[in-house]
Amino acid sequence: MIELLKNFCVHTPAWVFPLLTYLLYIGIKATRTRIVLIPRMFIMPAIFTLLKFKSINGYFLFFLIISMIISFYAHKNISFSKTKERLQVEVPGSYSNLVTLAIFFPAKYFFGYLSFVNPSLYATLLPIDSIISAVLSGYLAGKALRLLHAYQKRSYEKSTI
Repeated sequence: MIELLKNFCVHTPAWVFPLLTYLLYIGIKATRTRIVLIPRMFIMPAIFTLLKFKSINGYFLFFLIISMIISFYAHKNISFSKTKERLQVEVPGSYSNLVTLAIFFPAKYFFGYLSFVNPSLYATLLPIDSIISAVLSGYLAGKALRLLHAYQKRSYEKSTI
């Protein structure tokens, strides 16, 4: 077990640890009520999609769209308070982002490691890697779309009263 941890630390690229730290920071920050600029919520799904750009395939597109739709409707009762700034809202804290990142980071790390140590096995499992990336991107994008939709709906309702 100690040898496995040693290999993990020695063979992990240096940039992975700051990335993990940053993702944990984002996840922990999301557990508290905070003010969010809605367009910023689209950055993470865009980054995860761009990281798969070279290998976007039918699996990726299908699961991206399906998970986006599911996430959009799953966040139907998303709560927020409008602020005075345009496209900026106050959202209550939630552990969903932290849990999501805590699940997906090790999975993505595994596939990255596998692509390095066993490219032929990785090529076989590439559809699973694509699905994982698509689900993460779709979940985050669907949540952002729901918040944008609710924000615009609330703005429209106030303007017509």
